[in-house]
Amino acid sequence: MKTMKYYAVVAGHQPGIYNDWPSVVRSIGGYPAAYYRSFNSEKEAHTFLNSESQPREAKARLPIQGPATVRVAAVSYQGNGGYGLVITRADGEAESICGPVPASDCPQQVADFYSVYVALYLFTGDLVIETSSRSVVDALTFLVRKWINEQWRGVVNRAVIEACYNLMTGRNIEFRLKPKSELSEAFILAEKGRCCESKSADEASPQ
Repeated sequence: MKTMKYYAVVAGHQPGIYNDWPSVVRSIGGYPAAYYRSFNSEKEAHTFLNSESQPREAKARLPIQGPATVRVAAVSYQGNGGYGLVITRADGEAESICGPVPASDCPQQVADFYSVYVALYLFTGDLVIETSSRSVVDALTFLVRKWINEQWRGVVNRAVIEACYNLMTGRNIEFRLKPKSELSEAFILAEKGRCCESKSADEASPQ
């Protein structure tokens, strides 16, 4: 018999305690920097939620004013995606963010674009975004205008690409293509975010 799980969603569309995975997905789906954990008891979940909510909310007020440089990375394995961001602000302050990509059967390219979407969503103003994905750089620097003119005909992953482009409008966004070796910290974070998603999905899936 499967042990019942309780999920404490600290940062999401609707923070709170849930006892089923589909409700968690509705709360965190499409919410950048979603933050949650699972527990074996409701008491543990409430304790975690109460201890984490205040500092998390104070730190994660959105949107954050730029400019900033954001190193982004994403991973996908067996349909589970994760993203990682290493942020350096103009004043030198640094922080990191990671989480799952809220997409079922997530391919690598979707995870790559989603990591950029999170960076664009979290910050207003100008950004430098460093990524190892040439597909992302090409798509968002020149291909997107061609696709718009052609009314997005035949474009795979239109939803996430268009969401990124809409957040770029009226801003100075510079993309820098970097080797993975220079983004190692962001990739470690992305794997952490992916594993969080994979673990939760495995716990909630029928056996």
